[in-house]
Parts: sequence; C-alpha cells; structure tokens
Amino acid sequence: FVNRVLTVVKVLQNDGGVLTGQPPDGHQISVKGLIPSKLSKYVEVIGVAEGNQSIRAEIYTNFGDTFGNSLIIHIHLSRITEDDLSLMIRIH
Repeated sequence: FVNRVLTVVKVLQNDGGVLTGQPPDGHQISVKGLIPSKLSKYVEVIGVAEGNQSIRAEIYTNFGDTFGNSLIIHIHLSRITEDDLSLMIRIH
C-alpha cells in the first residue's frame, strides 16, 4: 500500500536533492525528489511517505514567506487496501 501525504513545511535547508523542512507538528522531515530551484519559506508538499520522517515529493506549491499560525491543517491520506482510502485531518 502507499501512504500519500499533503503537508505545509517551513523550509529549513535545501541541499538540491533533499529539502529539510518543519511540518506543523514541529519535527524535522526530509523531502526528497526533484526540488524546484526557487522555493518560498513555506511550501506545500504532496507526495508519498517513506517512513515517519521522509516524503518523496511529487508536487511542490510555494506558500510565500509568511504563513498564518492560527489554523494549520495537516492531511494524511492512506491507502488501507486496494479499494479503500482513509483521510485523517489534524487541526492545530
């Protein structure tokens, strides 16, 4: 099965092939994949989870250099079986 994720991260470091980011839970994660040359301070990442602290990104969306903290939604999509898809939304 595939764990698809969508999150917004604060970009801490960009080494070309690996981006280190901070999602809403405050931990650091590694984002791998083809990283655009120009990223804002906050980036939405959609991709596949490769463990608890790593995402293989498929889509990046710049969110700008400021991002409101009043409402951050973290969405986790998990494929349970071939036919089922679960959705978890955490609001911080």
